[in-house]
Amino acid sequence: MPYEAEESIEEKSVKATTTASYLAFSGLFTLIVYGLAFVAIARLLGPSNYGAYVIAVSVAGAFGAVGNFGIATYLERNIPKTKSSDGLQRLIGSSIATILLLGTIIVLVGLAFSHYLTFALFHSFAYFGVLIVAIVSIVFSMLYGVGHGALIGFNDGKGSTIASIVYTISQATVSVALVLLGFGVMGAVLGLFAGLSIGSLVVLWRIRKHTPIALSIKEFKERAKSIFSFSLPIAGSNFFSSLPSNIGVMLLAMYVASSTIGDYGVASRVESILGIFTGSMVVLLPFFSSLNLERKKETSEILSYMLYLIYLFATPFVVFFVMFAHPIMYTVFPRYEGVYVYIAIMSASLLISILGAPASSIVVSKAKVKKVLAFSALVGLTELALLVLLIPYFTIYALIGVLYFVGPAIVDFLYLHEIGKDAIKVFPRRIYRIAFANLLLVLVFMPVLLIKMYPTLKLAVAFVLLFIVYPPIIGLTKAVRKRDIKIIETITSRVPMMNGIIRAVLSYAALFAAIE
Repeated sequence: MPYEAEESIEEKSVKATTTASYLAFSGLFTLIVYGLAFVAIARLLGPSNYGAYVIAVSVAGAFGAVGNFGIATYLERNIPKTKSSDGLQRLIGSSIATILLLGTIIVLVGLAFSHYLTFALFHSFAYFGVLIVAIVSIVFSMLYGVGHGALIGFNDGKGSTIASIVYTISQATVSVALVLLGFGVMGAVLGLFAGLSIGSLVVLWRIRKHTPIALSIKEFKERAKSIFSFSLPIAGSNFFSSLPSNIGVMLLAMYVASSTIGDYGVASRVESILGIFTGSMVVLLPFFSSLNLERKKETSEILSYMLYLIYLFATPFVVFFVMFAHPIMYTVFPRYEGVYVYIAIMSASLLISILGAPASSIVVSKAKVKKVLAFSALVGLTELALLVLLIPYFTIYALIGVLYFVGPAIVDFLYLHEIGKDAIKVFPRRIYRIAFANLLLVLVFMPVLLIKMYPTLKLAVAFVLLFIVYPPIIGLTKAVRKRDIKIIETITSRVPMMNGIIRAVLSYAALFAAIE
């Protein structure tokens, strides 16, 4: 049957998902540290001050919307193809010189507009210094992104994990410490600056273990055309992808109080915790680049199986966050209790954004960078137009609806349609089984949701129930088979910290799983 992958197909899927799951689950440590820091900062600052922090970061994000100009993707794609040590040295050196030059230009432009933006968005010059620090951090954000891309190109998963951990711990420690010392919003922004600058130093140190770094203006001029011919379309894609979210916050700041921005910032940050499942998809580009994409049926089966695995893990947590958003907010963010509606809506949107992630990796791996730019421009301009039209009337709900539903739905359609032209498609039958299993999970959760009890206790009961009930449900509904469990065990066998927990849950699920 077409949706059932052959054993060989599933084994090939392991090659892609092992790296993805390693980064995703090993990133759990950084997620916990960053999450705890986020909780502390949001609680300490309160809605209004946290809103000011979100605005400052959004301004920096708007000026840095091109990301790292696609140079990280350029390195991911070209480092594996560069065999000579001299070639690697020139490739890395010219790429870093390029991003430092471009980052400096962007920072200078941002500083030129900082005075006007402070008044327009904060309605007070008290936050002028905060905005300056946020804008200066752009160059380090770009450098860190390029360095991280180089480590992925070197297949240095350990190095990229070390860099992520150091960056996260640095930002979390400095931010919380300075806020506790009374520096307020400035302390949080200085923590961001510290994390990015220290993280940049770590990725450069790790790169030097693979090749020396020699910055050369002459080499930059010689290789600039090669770099930009590939990276500029990716930069344009990054620009149109990230600009709407940052401009959206800036537009919203013109119509609502900073406390509302703080509410939105907390909700979007909570949703991003769930986004770890889609974030792991970025490492699939090197895998798809190595595939023979002319073998349409095999590529379709691998794509379908990877989507199946991601939905298998992500969907129950989405259900949990949607149904128990209120107890979560009451327990973790009592000053933001009314934000639970935003969190429930944003969490549900993750199921939409998951679908198009691997399809976009396939399109990029086939070097269709102009197509990627065209799609990003279409989606970004559509989102911007809708935000300008709707935010004055529907404020935060317009921002959430456009960014979390309209945009991702268009992205899914465009990329799935594009790979469909090459006869690559998703076989959804097993994903339907996951959907049915999670509908049963909703029914199990419903009595807990309706029974009156202390919100924190309700949250604890639901969380324990999730691990008790979900494994039998996916086994009895044949959403997972014993063969799938063996493959997942292989994928997660090298994951630090989580290996034992995952193995225990899988062993429990195996008691109910079909053998087929």
